[in-house]
Amino acid sequence: MTRDDIEKGRALAEAATDGEWEVTDRGSVNAPARTVSEFSHAFDAAFIAHVRTAYPAALDRIEAVEAENKRLRALAVTLAKACENAVDETAWCPACENHNHTDDCPVPGALR
Repeated sequence: MTRDDIEKGRALAEAATDGEWEVTDRGSVNAPARTVSEFSHAFDAAFIAHVRTAYPAALDRIEAVEAENKRLRALAVTLAKACENAVDETAWCPACENHNHTDDCPVPGALR
């Protein structure tokens, strides 16, 4: 899903009627104060009512996962640089921010 897809999805969700959508016994989907549509299959109505709240939550989750991915990629770059420097015990280590790795530095142990 691209950034554009997420923005379009958010715009659609924000434009839709707020509140809990529900399915009637007749197969209608009701938003607060109005009937949205009627369906010949109850599972279609149930899906649409569910997606009203699930879709924005899924977009939130996508953005959270993308942010975590970005954070982990930056950490991987830092650790790769640390590994390059670990060959030379006197080189600057970005993981422990020291020359001559500190006792709690994860780099020497990770290289063993």
